Amino acid sequence: MNATAPAGSILLGATTNTTTSVTGNVNAFIASAPTGAVAIMGNNNITLGSINANSLTVTAQNNITQSAALNVFGTANFTTLNATEGRSITLTNNANNFGPVGLTVGNNTSTIAITENGTLNLRRVTMLGGGNSTFTATSLNGDIIDTLFNNVRLGGNATQTGSGVVTLTATNGNILLDDATSDIATTSGVVFNAKDVTFKFIGTAGSSLTLGAVTGPSQATGNLTVETVAGSINNAGAVTAGGTASFTAPSGSILIGQSGVGFGSLRFLGQQVSISEGGNMDILTGSSSFGPANLVSGGNITIVPAGGVVSFGSTVNMTATGNITLPKLIQAAGLLTVTHTGTANLSALSVIGDLAGIAPVSNGTGPYVKPPDAP
Repeated sequence: MNATAPAGSILLGATTNTTTSVTGNVNAFIASAPTGAVAIMGNNNITLGSINANSLTVTAQNNITQSAALNVFGTANFTTLNATEGRSITLTNNANNFGPVGLTVGNNTSTIAITENGTLNLRRVTMLGGGNSTFTATSLNGDIIDTLFNNVRLGGNATQTGSGVVTLTATNGNILLDDATSDIATTSGVVFNAKDVTFKFIGTAGSSLTLGAVTGPSQATGNLTVETVAGSINNAGAVTAGGTASFTAPSGSILIGQSGVGFGSLRFLGQQVSISEGGNMDILTGSSSFGPANLVSGGNITIVPAGGVVSFGSTVNMTATGNITLPKLIQAAGLLTVTHTGTANLSALSVIGDLAGIAPVSNGTGPYVKPPDAP
């Protein structure tokens, strides 16, 4: 099927309603409407050929795929309607160029995969929770972003999480998902690979934003910023950041710990904090745990001045295979326990002034330099 409208639009299948459509499979839909809209509705599968349009709307009962590149200046919306079994949207041509993109699947065992040559602007993503639907997005030469408060919900929805992996790759750019209506709602986690990576979501009470997955490592070569206002943060796979990793969960917990975890420097704020790194742990001042904290390093633990202090509202356990060096930039309301193979140097601290009058405990095998006013 080949349609051309040099100065108009191409609308096939009663695209202004949902009662009629193009029947049967559409095997190669080629359309050119550079100044107008292209829209097609089909009652089976739709395979898109070369498309050049100002805007594009594709609605299929079953699967949406492509056999050639799509070039859409404005909005592009893709919807599969089948609610009874898994259906997919697969748009992975490396030459695709879209404006803002909307993606909707009609059941909870669907897959969405989309590739953009430049910046991928996710305007809306609608997925059903309670199943194992997966989402994969790739930007080859730009960023992955979300815009305009239109509910980019990956893996699940606002009321029900899913169990499919979310994979986001910005090969030469950044990932920035920070819209107030966006979220990643899957228990299997989000795999990410980009320069700077930012996830800032409101979340919901009792939910967790899960980083990494068993399907592959997650990496920010620059900074990693993760924030959920109402939920918690955990991980299901390896997570690394070349720069600063900042985790904020003021109403929840931060639980990061298994093999393959490592950051250039670390900042945290949460009710309960448990973080384990394979290498050195450099904690930036301004970090805070309101409840118990457990910090584990496969190297040294140090405090890096960045304004303020590192504060703990309850007990603190620090474990390092190397040294633990705590300058006078730490305050703890509960017992501080240090376990160390190297030297634990707490000589800059005051039991009375910094540790709420509770003398720290050393369980290490290496040398221990206690605070001067410790018994």
